[in-house]
Amino acid sequence: MVSKTNSRFLGLAIAATMLCWGASARAQNEVSGEQQGSAIPGASTFDEVSVERIRPQDLPEATPRLPPGLIRQSATTLPRPASLNELKEGARVVEAAVVEVIAVHMPPRPYRQTPMYHRGHGVWLSDAVQSQAVLVSTFDWLEDAQTIYVLPAHLSRQLAARDPNVGTATFRSLDSVTMGGLDTRWLQTHQSELIEVRRHQGTRHRNLVALVSTPPGGLSAPARALTIFDTNNALPLQAYGFSHFAGAALVPTHLIMAASENESLAFYLQNTFAAILGAPIVSPDGQLIALNALRDPAKPEISLAVPSAAITAFLQSLATTKP
Repeated sequence: MVSKTNSRFLGLAIAATMLCWGASARAQNEVSGEQQGSAIPGASTFDEVSVERIRPQDLPEATPRLPPGLIRQSATTLPRPASLNELKEGARVVEAAVVEVIAVHMPPRPYRQTPMYHRGHGVWLSDAVQSQAVLVSTFDWLEDAQTIYVLPAHLSRQLAARDPNVGTATFRSLDSVTMGGLDTRWLQTHQSELIEVRRHQGTRHRNLVALVSTPPGGLSAPARALTIFDTNNALPLQAYGFSHFAGAALVPTHLIMAASENESLAFYLQNTFAAILGAPIVSPDGQLIALNALRDPAKPEISLAVPSAAITAFLQSLATTKP
């Protein structure tokens, strides 16, 4: 009797186990079906799945993360350090397009009326709109000048030979951008050789001014004026400053892309080139990136330059006016 009873209980247990396994399998199949149904709406079996063919031209255009002009397409256009020969050639091109400018300032009365001579830079520039080269400098140091002169190249070299600070690209004080320790009688001796110029369409907003000779025809543009660096299609990865005060050579310059702490100076490009008053900052091949104007009042070791976009707009405005 015991044996038959045990056999009956064993059979019932096996049957119950089989029922549980079947229920579990059905539940898993239902869950799997629900998941597949959520992944492929309206498709209950594999045979009901279809593939839609899409042509490449039907796809939407991709949105680049950077402006298209800043993406380099070829390894041949990757940046590389400029060679010594390239820097020498760039310096030769820039030197031919940069002139030394002397501005004569008179102190306000009742102070003693002794003239102050400030030494700066003028740069011959041209672009696609302005067919003729234009002599441009920064406006702030020339706005109140009583008389403005351009030095011929031979006088500029002669004056540089007498300047003990030539060859240094370090910080220059106000005295060193004036006649400083040089004898001002030298300037008076050679005054007949100086080319007098006047301001044309100076703008405080952009801090730029064009210089034209008085009378007309006294200035001679170089065979090759500097062109503006096109920042719409590339970035100025290497920058060099140029000034007769630095020995007429290209001086490596660091461009600081951070925003200025002073909101009134936000439209200037910060850099480390010491020469100011219209000194050009160029690419290795001599394209103009900016014109150095003044020093940051809060950080004298930082110079502030007028960027290329403002210079381009200024040249375009000159094309619609007559000197």
